[in-house]
Amino acid sequence: MSVRQAPVYQQGGERPQVDDDSDVEEEALANDYREQQAYEDGEDYDLNRSMSLGSGPQDLQAQLQAAATPLEYQATIDTKIQSYDSYCNLFHFILNSEGPVDIEVPSYYWAWDVIDEFIYQFNSFCSYRQRLAYQQSTTQVNEEEVNILRENPNAWGCYSVLNVLYSLIQRSQISEQLAARKRGEDPAPYAGEYGSRSLYQMLGYFSIIGLLRVHCLLGDFSLALKTLDDIELNKKAMFARVMAANFTTYYYVGFSYMMMHRYADALRAF
Repeated sequence: MSVRQAPVYQQGGERPQVDDDSDVEEEALANDYREQQAYEDGEDYDLNRSMSLGSGPQDLQAQLQAAATPLEYQATIDTKIQSYDSYCNLFHFILNSEGPVDIEVPSYYWAWDVIDEFIYQFNSFCSYRQRLAYQQSTTQVNEEEVNILRENPNAWGCYSVLNVLYSLIQRSQISEQLAARKRGEDPAPYAGEYGSRSLYQMLGYFSIIGLLRVHCLLGDFSLALKTLDDIELNKKAMFARVMAANFTTYYYVGFSYMMMHRYADALRAF
């Protein structure tokens, strides 16, 4: 699936409604936290960058666990690019296998960790690349690292990241399911073959939160808010069950409103 096939979200529109009772109770957050603790690419920006995964569920389980594991803070540039290749490999397998991948995920915490770490590494690599570009005017630049970047111009590119997030949303048909829930309908008929599987459903759901974050990083705050049209901002939402996802969602919603000079809406989000 290509990012060019992603639905076009128009700017503007009604703002996401933040319920007055949207704060998650401290006790519920504490319980969720304890549960959690127990617990490119070419012109079309496709995901065909790495070899395919092994067919065994244990291999896929290991890849999923690795994708949710934070990268070391002082990881080398080679390690960062290898991590990008691993993500492309994983998402390509999940999105383009013949039929849905048949594997049970441990919990929704896992899906959030995968998307969160994926975007964190993208943001971190962009900051590193920009810092290295500024250093080229000095004698302190590391020529070896510059050459590695030139050899991998598409590594952690924004189009690749957007492609992954939009593709996961499309494949899971999560937007259609959420819209059906808002209308009071049964979301099952809208889920399709892939969206009925928890693996795709949870990855698609948290990819919407990921899009909010990425569009904020890219400076398109109106589009960032538009991505949440089908998600109700209240304590019953799935993101509210994961402390980090809950914080991230309200932070970027409030930040977007603030950057658009809609301060009253920002206060409601914060």
